[in-house]
Parts: sequence; structure tokens; C-alpha cells
Amino acid sequence: MNEDQKNFVNMPATVMAPYQDFAGGAGQGMSLRDFRMIVFRHWPVLLLLMVTITGTATVASFLMPKVYQSGARLLLKWDSSEKISLGAPSSGRDRRPDLKTILNSEKELIKSYECAEQVYRLANSLGDRKPRPEAAAQIARIQRSVEVTPLKNTSIIELSYRDTEPVRAAKMVNLYISAYKIFRRSIYQQDATYDFLKRQIELNKLKLAELRETLDKYRMNRDIISLEEQKRQTLSQLHQIENSLLDVRRKRMHQTAILDQFRTMWQKNKVLGRRGAANSGAADWTNARKLYQRLIDLRMEKSRLLVKYTDEYDEVRAVSSEIMTLENMLEDEVKRQFEVEAYALKTIRDEENFLTERAAQLRTRLKQLPEIEKKYAALSRDIGEYESIYATLLKKKEEKRLSVAQSTEDIQISVINPALVPEKPISPNIPFNISLATLFGLLASAGLAFFLGSSDDTVKSAESIEAAVGLPVLVSIADIKKKQMVV
Repeated sequence: MNEDQKNFVNMPATVMAPYQDFAGGAGQGMSLRDFRMIVFRHWPVLLLLMVTITGTATVASFLMPKVYQSGARLLLKWDSSEKISLGAPSSGRDRRPDLKTILNSEKELIKSYECAEQVYRLANSLGDRKPRPEAAAQIARIQRSVEVTPLKNTSIIELSYRDTEPVRAAKMVNLYISAYKIFRRSIYQQDATYDFLKRQIELNKLKLAELRETLDKYRMNRDIISLEEQKRQTLSQLHQIENSLLDVRRKRMHQTAILDQFRTMWQKNKVLGRRGAANSGAADWTNARKLYQRLIDLRMEKSRLLVKYTDEYDEVRAVSSEIMTLENMLEDEVKRQFEVEAYALKTIRDEENFLTERAAQLRTRLKQLPEIEKKYAALSRDIGEYESIYATLLKKKEEKRLSVAQSTEDIQISVINPALVPEKPISPNIPFNISLATLFGLLASAGLAFFLGSSDDTVKSAESIEAAVGLPVLVSIADIKKKQMVV
């Protein structure tokens, strides 16, 4: 179409009504020239769409968190040296699987959840303790962040880890290498027998500690140093206590006799004679003897006065009053000394009761010694048996460990390219994202232009009219834009 035919006057709707179906059908096919016209007409909208898509992708790329990747390469070497057979026949283990199978197996070991769990334990210094249940999400994230790629036709594995922190990415690669070695060793160097022996050793160790604690408590409760020494000491103590008990009983009998004698004399005469006071036990009768002697003197003085005078005589009455006072004083003194003697007797009886009870305890201990010796021997025998079993289990465990180490394929893992701190992030790739967004914007704009052209059912050229109505076009009138006159 020439320039003067770019725009033309559409036919009136009443004229074109019979031919709408033909015009619509002709408008479905769009030529390159028609497409360019649509782009030329709607270029602001199409450009805005492309710029919007490209700008959105660019801003999103700059806002996305940066992801760094650090990696290391591991070389797997098989030990080809002769194994120590220890007299065992060959079991055909020299037939190794192919390299691809081995590398794929090692790859799955590294990417396993158990290996990621070992990485978590190393990162948090947990040792052999199991992580808490709430740590499962972190372990799963660690597992997703690692990538393992066996290099083609080599025995090299490339291990990489992605993280938002470059230093942490390199650290996690090193932790993964250590965790992989530990996890691999735990799988290949232990079997069911080894684990069984290990569990039995732990159980035997606990039982042995329990028996030793029981024996120590039994010895402490029974005051056992040595059974023979215990028996000798018990007999010696019993002999000493029985001798002491005889002495105490003699003292008690002597003290009882003295009290009975004093009580009899006092009840008869109310006054102690010289002989009774002299044979006293624990009490001090010195004051009583003085009072008694003074009382005798006063009585003799009264008898002498009564020869000359009557009882009403003043001097006789004074002597009688003094005699009565001395009798009261003597009675109080005797009662006090009786209390002393009675308390001494009570002390002797308490000592006798204590010695009697102690002697009974020692006799009971002597009777229990055979049973104590029997239980002590049983505990000692059990400890000896468990010590023997413990030593046997340790020996078998060590033999099994050597056997497993000698029969297992020995793969040495060497780090040929250590993990380094990455300088640039691998994601987001801003140039690539912008290019992809620009391409997508162009495609979206082209699609929009095609949609606008397909939905436009107007007649756009003389050829379209001829195709629609089947009649030739005689003339076309161009749309002339008037220029404004400059005054």
C-alpha cells in the first residue's frame, strides 16, 4: 500500500452489512505489512508492556538474596596392597564393582539424610548425641543444599554447597567432607556382630559397676574390712566386754549390799553406827560421823546433868534442844548420802545394761558371720565372673574390629581441591535474567500486537474490499492531515 492509502474511509454500516461475514473472514489472515501497521499504531502500549516486564525482572533480580557456592574435589583411591589374612581363606572380595557403580554409591552416601545429620552434629558439637526432633527441618535444608557430581571417567567426586554466606558455604563443604568420612567409616567398619558385642560390653560394664557398688555398700553397712579380721575383732571385743561385765556386776552387788545394810540400820535405830558409816561405798560419810560423834557426846552430857537436875532445868533443856537439832541434821545428811549411794547404784546398773546389750550384739554378729561370709563370697564370685566375661567380650570385639578392617574394601579419601571462600555469587544471574525478561517482553508485546490485529474486523486495504465483496475498487481517498498555518 502506498502512502496515500495508509488511511481510508470505511464504508457505512448499511452498505457493508451484507458483506460483514466476508470482511470478517478476510481480516483473519494478517500479513507482515498489517502487523507492522498495528505495531506502528499501538507502539506506546507495546513498549510500556516490554519495559514493565523487563523492569520488574531487573528489580526482582536485585532484591533476590545472593547465593554463593563453594566446592571441593575428592579423590577416591583403592588400596591395592596385600591384606593380612590371619589364616582365613580368600572370600572373593577382590572382585570390585565397576567404577561408575562405586562413585554412584559414594554419591548417595554423601547426599543421604544420615550424612546431613552427621554434618549437623559436627556443626553444633553434639558428638554422638542425636539431634532434637525440631532440628529435622535444618538437617533437610542442609541435605538439599549439597550437590555431588562424579567426574566422568575418573575416580573424582566434586562436592559443592550453596549458602547465602560465602564463608559458611566453604565451612559447610569442609564439614561435609569430615561427616562423609565418619559416616562411611561407621557403615563399612561395623556389622551386626560388632554392634552386638559393643552392646553386650556396655551392659556387662553397667552390671559390673552395679555389683561393685552393691559389694561396697554391703561392706560399709557390715563394717567389713576382712572376714577373718572381722571375726577376730568381734571375738576380742566380746571377751573384753564380758570381763568388764563381770566387774560391773560385782560392783553392783557390793553397792546393793551396802544400801540394804544402811537402810536396815536406819530403819531400826534411825542412827548409823560407826561400823556402817565406815563401810560406805560411793558416799562421803565424814560429816555424818562428826554429827554422830557430837550427838553421842551431847547425850552423855544430858545423862550426867539428869543425875543432878530434872528435865525442866535450863541447862538440861538446852542440851535436849541441841540433841534434837543434831538428830535432824544427821537424818538429813544420811538421806543425802543415801541418794548419792542410790545414784551410784543406778549408774552401775546402766553400765551393766549397756555392756549386756553390747555383748548380745556381738554374739548376734558372730552368729551372722557365716551368712555374711556366704553373701560376701557370692558377690565376689559374681564380680569375678563378670570381669572374666567383660575381658572376653573386649577381646572378641577387638578381634572383630581387626577382621572387619582387613576384610572391608579400603578406600582412601583425599581432598585434591580444598573448599575456598567464593568471591562472587552464582545466583541471581542478573544479566541473564534481564536478557530473558527482555526477550519475554518482546514476545509478550508481539502477542499483544497479534491479538489486537486479530480482534480488529475493519477493512484495511483495497485488496481486502475486493476479496470481501468480489468487486473491483475504483478509487481510494487518502486522509490528509491539515497543517496549522503559522501566523
